[in-house]
Amino acid sequence: MKVAVLAMASAGSVLVPSSVPAGDLPPRPRSVEYLRACALSGDGFYQVPGTDSCLRISGYARLDYGWHATNVQVPQTNNTAGAQDRTVDPYQIRHRHLLQLDSRTPTQAGTLRTVGRFYVSNNNQSQTVSVTRAFIQWAGFTIGRAPSSSYIYGFSESWRHITQQQNQPPSGEGGVNQISYSLDLGRGVHLSLGADERQTKSIANLSNGATLKVGSEPANSYSGQWWPDLHLDLKTRQEWGHINTSVIVHNVSANSYSAETSAGGLAAGLPLVCAAPAQAGTTQCGHPSDRLGWTLASGGEIKLPFAGGTDRIGFFALYAQGKIGGQALTSQALFGSGNRLAIGWMSDGVFVNGSRIELTTAWAAGLGYEHAWSPAFSTGIFGAYEEVRYNQTASSYFCGLKGAAAIATITLANCNSPSWSFFQATVNARWAPASHFELVAEAWLVKVFSGFSGAATLNTAATGARPTGPYSITDQTLRGVSFRAVRYFNFGSG
Repeated sequence: MKVAVLAMASAGSVLVPSSVPAGDLPPRPRSVEYLRACALSGDGFYQVPGTDSCLRISGYARLDYGWHATNVQVPQTNNTAGAQDRTVDPYQIRHRHLLQLDSRTPTQAGTLRTVGRFYVSNNNQSQTVSVTRAFIQWAGFTIGRAPSSSYIYGFSESWRHITQQQNQPPSGEGGVNQISYSLDLGRGVHLSLGADERQTKSIANLSNGATLKVGSEPANSYSGQWWPDLHLDLKTRQEWGHINTSVIVHNVSANSYSAETSAGGLAAGLPLVCAAPAQAGTTQCGHPSDRLGWTLASGGEIKLPFAGGTDRIGFFALYAQGKIGGQALTSQALFGSGNRLAIGWMSDGVFVNGSRIELTTAWAAGLGYEHAWSPAFSTGIFGAYEEVRYNQTASSYFCGLKGAAAIATITLANCNSPSWSFFQATVNARWAPASHFELVAEAWLVKVFSGFSGAATLNTAATGARPTGPYSITDQTLRGVSFRAVRYFNFGSG
């Protein structure tokens, strides 16, 4: 048989004329260039053919269902949802698909990294599209929209739970526009300096009685952004876990005074501003001097291998003055049965015409523990408490004294302290029946420790179908549950 094959091959070579031009022969097939894994860039990276860049495509499909949290994310304790009547949708749905592109190219100054991330969500039949990452990293610099290096720790992102922890430090989930530089000090320690697009709560001019409304954020009198939020951060990551500490400074600056100093303000010793013929609310009236707000925050995670293979404790603490912005927590107006109401207004500061800005103070602390019962099943419990405090002068403004106007929407029989507190706790169970596929169930509780107390009269309809008339200002509690199914592919932090 072999002899026959050789004979046929020899005959074929004889039949093909040696004078046939090479161009008349069929072209040789081009070699196929297959994707090659980039081990140095990390798992899931593949080299882009014809380049020295590596690319990872990642993301997830996430399906959330819950009760008493708007978009299965924000407990219904504020805005129109705080009415807790039949105008509110207690059952909420959110479906999201996220896609991230992460490319890395070696250079003489280190890896050049580019990241883009966006998601499409359907929240209760309403479509939203959001870009949460669009940044370049190179030679220690990060430029673009990315998690701030001042982000220290939060249960919502680090533990990927469903209903957002409202009173945790500023979040890294949505990112922030920034320029920052990180210096590797060795031994897992990094020092960072950054400039972020400012994040604010309202500055409230309480000379106007309409500035505060039950169920709404205070009318905002912030001026334009003069300079970004500056921060210095120290992060350490070791085998036992990680700890992050950050100091943030923030420019608290208000618009012009809205009118002439009132008689009550003059009696309290405030200077006369915006007197005739000055035009109210213009540059002729002047404005309060800018003040420096700041936040000091620390948090992290400690691994507990002796308690279970992946057990961990998470914690954070923050203290802020005039720099409350960045937190998810907003003003509260939670109605209960029997005409009961808990209220609390959130702001970076308050003032009246002729006065300086009185900075708002807030502190918060959180603690959590997660236990792995098996590689596929874990449970966790976590919570946080926060206080929002107004000083004596600011408190008098809320009560219509020292040049302030009385709140138009509500009359308080006992106008004492506007300071208030917020507590949120969650328990959850997480099951991974297959690789990168999780089912999560949560139950949570929120309590609003109301500002003020005692009897009050609601003068204008606030939210939903809640009527005007007498109310009792007292603490209120809300409970909820949520469920999630999520499928990740190549998805990690960043």
